[in-house]
Amino acid sequence: MISHKHKFIFITPPKTGSTSITYALLKFADIEKVFSQSNFKYTFDYVDEFSERSKHTSIRKMMEQMKIDEYKLIGSIRNPYDRVVSMWKTSHRGKGRGDQRDFSSWICFSGFNTKLDPLIDLFSYGGKVIVDNFIRFENFQEDFNIVCDKIGIPKQELPHKNKSKHKHYTEYYDDETRQIVAEKYAKDIEHFGYEFGE
Repeated sequence: MISHKHKFIFITPPKTGSTSITYALLKFADIEKVFSQSNFKYTFDYVDEFSERSKHTSIRKMMEQMKIDEYKLIGSIRNPYDRVVSMWKTSHRGKGRGDQRDFSSWICFSGFNTKLDPLIDLFSYGGKVIVDNFIRFENFQEDFNIVCDKIGIPKQELPHKNKSKHKHYTEYYDDETRQIVAEKYAKDIEHFGYEFGE
């Protein structure tokens, strides 16, 4: 998401509250409309395709197409363990039991590695994280308010869009699935200081 008028670029990875942020910033950004996942269509491109209208574009794709020196770079992040559970619930709405056994099967056997890119990959260029302002899902409204001040727009209450319903994420993991997620998102966990169970 980009605003040439307010000089900001938002990198909003899936399952980090990105839809809520997008709706809140819609009137300040160069985007006309947002469609939810339930519409089965988007006004945005996928993460591996650049577009100024893209919801999930990486900073690398942005930098390949435009100069970003004058823009504030902002990203939304979430504890990877929690993020993975949210993706699982979203992709399995109305399917199966929705319990720990289903989750373990999804992690271990159903192509989980293709579901969510590590956050670091979307915020990095040339092997270095260059996005330097973050909205943590765990501190959602407070961090959003700080960002609003930085980019010079009015503070507002974030809507709750595309929210998945589930128990605390720790209740779905066993030792094996916890290790799988820890390895896949090791750089995210280290860079952003996340821990299991926080």
